[in-house]
Amino acid sequence: MQDFWDTGEADYAHLTTTIQHHLGDFKPHTALDFGCGVGRLTRAMAKRCGSVFGVDVAEGMLIEARKDRLPNIEYVREIPVAKVDWVHSSMVLQHIPPVRGYVLIDDLMARLNPGGVFTLHFPIFKDREYLERITPYFRRGRWDGETLTHMSLEAVAEGTMLMYDYDVSRILMTAIAAGCAHNYLNHSNHGGCHTITLYGRV
Repeated sequence: MQDFWDTGEADYAHLTTTIQHHLGDFKPHTALDFGCGVGRLTRAMAKRCGSVFGVDVAEGMLIEARKDRLPNIEYVREIPVAKVDWVHSSMVLQHIPPVRGYVLIDDLMARLNPGGVFTLHFPIFKDREYLERITPYFRRGRWDGETLTHMSLEAVAEGTMLMYDYDVSRILMTAIAAGCAHNYLNHSNHGGCHTITLYGRV
């Protein structure tokens, strides 16, 4: 179990080192971890911040997170009406349809204090490697090497998480509208599913 919590510590170190390198000195007093799960990163945040919100829609995750929570963490299902110094979300937006995700991103950025930082992770496109791997799930479709058009799909097992892509330009527009003049992005490739983590400071 300690190995699991250690990954949260490693992610915290990577995120804060990147923030300090590209966006300047960073010592948040308050933070919000959107899509916190059982609190893997939330706990690491709480060891360095005065107070942290862990937000997740899955009540089962929150029940587990609350079992051994640090006293300065509040686990909730809804984004709180509060201002924080750091808003983070990783491996969460990819499972939320963008039409809803963009609204959530607007809301999250509105929670930042002046000088606050956001770190948002989301997919941006899928290449041939990824698409060729999923085409067997389509009963009828057309794949021309660039575009996958499907007419029918094999039944998806209950609980299967879908992977949605987001428009970087739209999210950057939201960041700029929120007063974010400085941004940095980091690209990752997960088996043909390309993602970025967008770092910004308002």
